[in-house]
Amino acid sequence: MKKSVVLGLATIVLLLSGSLSAQVQVGLIGGINFADINSDMNYSNRMDYSAGCIMDVVLSNDLTVSVEPMYIKKGGLQEATFNQPEGDIIFSYIEVPVLLKYTFKNSDGPYLTVGPSVSYLLDSDVEMRTMGFTFTGDAKSITQKWDYGLTFGGGFKMPLGKFSIIAECRYSVSLYDLAKEGSFDVRSGDLVETIDTEAIKMKNQGLRVLMGVSYTL
Repeated sequence: MKKSVVLGLATIVLLLSGSLSAQVQVGLIGGINFADINSDMNYSNRMDYSAGCIMDVVLSNDLTVSVEPMYIKKGGLQEATFNQPEGDIIFSYIEVPVLLKYTFKNSDGPYLTVGPSVSYLLDSDVEMRTMGFTFTGDAKSITQKWDYGLTFGGGFKMPLGKFSIIAECRYSVSLYDLAKEGSFDVRSGDLVETIDTEAIKMKNQGLRVLMGVSYTL
């Protein structure tokens, strides 16, 4: 299944590269990610940022394919319970969504968007707060290197000559669990604790509010 997602994304990019006669727009996009983790454990939203590039290929008056490689931070706030300390989990990714946009009025104006994404893990940082101590650690060894997801949402594109201003709200969900069985160390000064983990249910999800600008080549 994972190989099918990668092959599908690669096929779309190859098709886009062959559409040289289509109108192409490039630009920058970024904004806020209200990240959360879907898990059997207790997590709540944490706010972080994302930033990247846009390549839009306008296929018709109402259909556009958009490839948007970006740097993004995901994760969640771990809520304190009887056997679970309070803390943060922060995942840093390079993410490449390939989105199909349906525009209600030509290639500008309001639109809906949906598509798959693939993400490569750069960092997996953990911070835990308990009994007056703050422990930090690198959990990359127990986090899946690749994440595959689905993105959907809507936005508005306002033309200004060859430039366009973009405002968008989208929701993303992971299709696979992130956690692997293993262990990692957390530290607070000279104190070191080893955390043992199981391959539990743990998926990224989050709402993103984005702004961008594009230029028609």
